[in-house]
Parts: sequence; structure tokens; C-alpha cells
Amino acid sequence: MQFQVPQFIDRKPKIVGPLTFRQFVIVVLTAVSCYLFYLFLPTFFFLMASVTLVGAVGSLTFLKINGQRLEKIVRNLLVYTISPKIFLWKRKVMPPRFVIKKMPKLKEEDVKKKKYILPEIAGRSKLKKLFTQIEVNRAKDNG
Repeated sequence: MQFQVPQFIDRKPKIVGPLTFRQFVIVVLTAVSCYLFYLFLPTFFFLMASVTLVGAVGSLTFLKINGQRLEKIVRNLLVYTISPKIFLWKRKVMPPRFVIKKMPKLKEEDVKKKKYILPEIAGRSKLKKLFTQIEVNRAKDNG
């Protein structure tokens, strides 16, 4: 069974004539801005502002350099200009995370009998319980 593989999947769909939806919105907003300039500014300032706005917005919207929009190129230029150029590794000194657990004091009679705290800790350990379970299961399997 053959399938048709889509080509040109990186292209945006054309919504209004040859314009994508994003380009159409930008053109409409620019036209509205120029109309507001016409209403509120004297003729000379209207022409200067409109020509500047249409040129800047038109180049940012439609101009592509090496397959990339001018908007993306300008954004990358600003990020590069603002970001630091020297990358130094600075070691962050963090305090060690120790958990200090107070051990009960040994009684003199326990020291004399050599009954230390270690067997008490080992008696409570999960490892000893696990070892006992393994031995019990092994004895059941063998016997």
C-alpha cells in the first residue's frame, strides 16, 4: 500500500489571496494605522510616518533572507547583542548535606559487657528481615 507523502510541510496555508493569516492581520493593522495618521497628523508628517511604517512593516512581514523571515533575523540579532559573550563556569559552593543523628549514650555496664549500639541498629534493619525472608523461602523450596 502506497501513501502520498506531504511536500512543503514547512509552508503556512494561504488564507486571503497570496497572504497567510498572520501577514493579512499585519497588513490590515498597518492600513488602519496609516488611516489614523491621515486623520490626526498634518500631511507632511502623515507621509513621513506612513512611508516609514509601511516600509518597516512590509520588510518585516514579507522579506526573507536565506529562507528566514527578517523578523526572526532581527530577533536573533537583538538576543545575541544583549546576551553575555563570555561563558565562564563558576562553581557554586554548596554546603554538604549531612544528617546528624544523635546516638544514645552507652551505659557503662553495656560497655563492660561489650554490648554496643551496632547490634541494636542491625536488629532493626530491613536488610536482616529481607535476609530472613529469603532464607525461609529457600528452605521451603528445598524441603
